[in-house]
Amino acid sequence: MGNPLTGREILVGLKKAATWRTAVACDANDGILILSESFKQTIEQIDDDSAGLAFLQRTDQGKITAGGGLEAYMRYEGLDVLLALIMGTAGVPAVQGATAAYTNSYVMANNLSGLFATLAMLKKSDKVFEYPSVKFHQFGLSGEMNAPVKITAEGIANLLELASVTNTAATSANITYPDKGNRIIMNKDAHFWFNDESGDALDSTDAIFPSGFELSFNRPMEADLKAGNEDVDEPIEESFPEITLTLNFPRYNDANDAFFTDWEAMTRKKLEIYFKGALIEETYYYEFRLSFPNLKVIDPEAAISGPGKIPVSLSFKVLATDTAPTGMTGITKPFQIDVQNKRTTDPLA
Repeated sequence: MGNPLTGREILVGLKKAATWRTAVACDANDGILILSESFKQTIEQIDDDSAGLAFLQRTDQGKITAGGGLEAYMRYEGLDVLLALIMGTAGVPAVQGATAAYTNSYVMANNLSGLFATLAMLKKSDKVFEYPSVKFHQFGLSGEMNAPVKITAEGIANLLELASVTNTAATSANITYPDKGNRIIMNKDAHFWFNDESGDALDSTDAIFPSGFELSFNRPMEADLKAGNEDVDEPIEESFPEITLTLNFPRYNDANDAFFTDWEAMTRKKLEIYFKGALIEETYYYEFRLSFPNLKVIDPEAAISGPGKIPVSLSFKVLATDTAPTGMTGITKPFQIDVQNKRTTDPLA
């Protein structure tokens, strides 16, 4: 028997592609470190169940569907292509002073037309599982205090290619990682600043202190089958994006009791979630920021489960706004991601 394969041998590459159904070769800096993946292809088998047959004897090929998800530790650098494909808008990073630090903003686009990637996974020394075109349409971030933040992403693919001439065992040797370190940790340097949408710019006086958070973002998409191809066309949006943010607090107190008042009054709120990493150069650090210009409290909970402390779970509907609130210049989409790291090129170029 051959040598057993373990997760230590897995090599995953993700690269923006240009033409649906046409793979691109994953190369240097296209590698991503993952915790798990669930991509697979299914091929429908249509039985011939005609009357007069004593038993099923034949099946024909039906629909081919492909897709799945990835889970990884969120990093200050190394997942920029994935984030930009999910959000839809990026740009050339801006250098900070004369240093190695660069900033970029990932802004939600109205639609993701033309934005997809090739996903290639080397699972054996001679076997690459390639999905030539993957449209990522679901995204999640979650974190707990003093633990790494995790990211999940779900995508619809055109099909699985097991004999690609584009991504092979030989070309996989070219795949490298932009950064193997710099995981985002929800620690003492993280902050959550929160006040009314109509209030002044957020600062440390607006701090709230959750023990954990979860962001869920889904763009419902439809993938159509058409004559001339056995796989699906590029998926397109079929409804409004669905975005929810949940904050968890370990103790019910006067501070988070105010959330129940906001819920009853339908008060529009704004929020900044910020993470700070290692020093890049001079006074510039790795940074990751989420800005929410318009939140509405939904379903606050302070359930009692005995004589101990009462935890609070608070969910928000994440909404867009016509006018950017004070301190969030230009931010009117439901949320925006701002990064500071060492990436110098546009992830969507």
